[in-house]
Formats: sequence, C-alpha cells, structure tokens
Amino acid sequence: MRIQECPHCHVSVLLRADGTCPSCGANANGPADVPTTETIVTVYETDRMPDLCCRCAQPTQRRVAVRAKRQLDGESPVLSWLLLLVNWIAALLRMGGESRMQVRMPLCDACHGGPKLKPRDIRFEDFSLKFVVHREFRARLEQLRSRGVSG
Repeated sequence: MRIQECPHCHVSVLLRADGTCPSCGANANGPADVPTTETIVTVYETDRMPDLCCRCAQPTQRRVAVRAKRQLDGESPVLSWLLLLVNWIAALLRMGGESRMQVRMPLCDACHGGPKLKPRDIRFEDFSLKFVVHREFRARLEQLRSRGVSG
C-alpha cells in the first residue's frame, strides 16, 4: 500500500482496499473520467512562475492575479476589530501579519475564457495557495524552485 494522489479530488491518500478514495469516494483505479494531465500544486506568494499556462501548459506571458483575503467570520466583534487593528499596524510597520495575499498565475488567452481560476486551499500561515494545474506546469514550477529562482 502506498500514498498516491487521487485523480478525482487530487488529495494525497492511502486508498481503501477496494480502490476507492477515502476523501471523495471515487474509484481511483477505475476508468479515468478526469484528465490525467491535472495535478495539484502549492504556490507561494514568492514563487516565480514558469511561462506556461497553468491549465494547458502552452507558452504564455499572460498573468492573472488571484487574491485571497483572510476572513474573520464567526469571531466576536471585539476580536475582529482588534485583529483588524493589529494587522493594520503591522502592515504600516511592514512586520507582516497581513490578511491578504496575491499570486500571479500564468493563464493563456484560450484558457482565460474558461472557469475562474480558484485556489483549492488557502494557507495564510505560509502565504500559499493550492491549485489544480497541468502536470507540466507543476514540473516547471518545481524546476524553478530547485534552482532557487523566486519572484
């Protein structure tokens, strides 16, 4: 048994004995009804992006800004105001603690007309977002990282 990426939900899982994914319930060993060119990748705010469309891996210089904002839903009004004040002061002092982040993802003209590019997961702790992308885009992004190239 080994951990593998489910081709349906792109979560790294240990499949059940019958081959189903414990995350989404789909049969990961059955006929592929999803593109095998897709995978998931974590993108950091500091990453330098390859000049490939993240959806189809065609060369492109075009970039689309994907922004994320920390939500304070469910917090008490006093705590929300306190966190807002702390974040504002920290941003003024450039100490971090920002509640927003942005990455500029490469997206060609053909793919730009498709569904909006949305992250699967947002982590403000390390300023990263997870996206479903083309496998070639992920490979090139990881090559840039291994060379120590950042934006």
